[in-house]
Formats: sequence, C-alpha cells, structure tokens
Amino acid sequence: MDDRRHLLLVEDDRDFSESLRLLLEIKGFAVTRAVSGEEALDLFEENRFCCVLMDIKLPGMSGVETLAAIMSRAPDTRALLMTGCERGSDEVISASRSGAISVLYKPFRINELLNYIDN
Repeated sequence: MDDRRHLLLVEDDRDFSESLRLLLEIKGFAVTRAVSGEEALDLFEENRFCCVLMDIKLPGMSGVETLAAIMSRAPDTRALLMTGCERGSDEVISASRSGAISVLYKPFRINELLNYIDN
C-alpha cells in the first residue's frame, strides 16, 4: 500500500465514517478506520499513514488525547481534527493547540478536507 495515500480515519459515528471513507477512496486514498482513540493508537503502531483524520469527541480517549499520544510517538504526523462543536468551545481550543494542521467543522466539504490532505 502507498503510504502517501493511506489515511487513518478515527470516527465513532459509523455512518459518517463510512460515507467519508467512500468519498476518500473515490479520490484515490486507502482508508483504515478506527472507532476509538485506543483502537487508533493500536493501528498507528502497526501502520504508516500520510495523515490522521480524527473526531475530537470519541468514546474513551478523546481525539485531542489520542493525537497527543500519536504526536509523542511521531511528531511529524499530519493530523486533522473534526468536530461538531461550536467554534471557541473548550474542546476546539484544546484541539487547536494539539499540533493538528487544522480543525474541520462538521459538516465540511470534501474539497476542504482534500486541500489539507494533498498539501
């Protein structure tokens, strides 16, 4: 698998995750999915990803906590956090300080996501 096109998608909303996976695969990406921070960490240890796309609110470890663990292992990781939270919320402020490239607000356009991934 081409590591430059392999994404880790961490999202507990299975319908949203499946829709996003299909769109990304149409655009030529391979997508590995996780539904929790703990599962994402396990997958991150076993694979190389060009980018991590993660929801902020997850069962167990939050997306911000998970990203901190990932960044401690691989500080050059490109990551985007997604949220349905309002701009300026505590979760979003924490996310913006986490080392993520950006925070995407749901619903977002696939082109907005692709602009971050392809750069």
